[in-house]
Amino acid sequence: MAEPARKLDYPTAAHKIADGYLEDIAATTLALKKMEVEWKAELDQLATRWKAKMAPQKALLGELEVQIEKHMKVNRNQLFDGTDRVDLANGALIFAVIKRVKRARNLLERLEKINADDAIAITKSVDWEKLETWTDERLLEIGTERVKEDKFSWELREDKNGPAKN
Repeated sequence: MAEPARKLDYPTAAHKIADGYLEDIAATTLALKKMEVEWKAELDQLATRWKAKMAPQKALLGELEVQIEKHMKVNRNQLFDGTDRVDLANGALIFAVIKRVKRARNLLERLEKINADDAIAITKSVDWEKLETWTDERLLEIGTERVKEDKFSWELREDKNGPAKN
């Protein structure tokens, strides 16, 4: 049912002017809401188009990152001869030995056995981040240990002219 027409008798001119402002504000707010809906629809279309355009480059970047890590691992002795950083024309290769908790078998059962609920995620899986904070002695209690692991990474030089040519 439609709202009955409002009576437009105002006690003073100030009331009439104020109601005019309210009317303009309401109309402008409605126009803005309509524009926002159109804007969001255009943004969604734009995002979809650009995601599709960028997907091959993202896939290639992922492959290149895997390849450079493999290359650094295979050629570790040549690349990192007594150093942990090698600066090259297009960036730097970085080598580090990090410690992490070894992913031992049956760890969840062992954690439950010693009532270590703080290291058990709700999904009944091991909370590896929590185990990283445990002492080595506590890790031994559940049959695992901290091990050294090689970590390779790289940095790119920021050059507005693009990569250096070999």
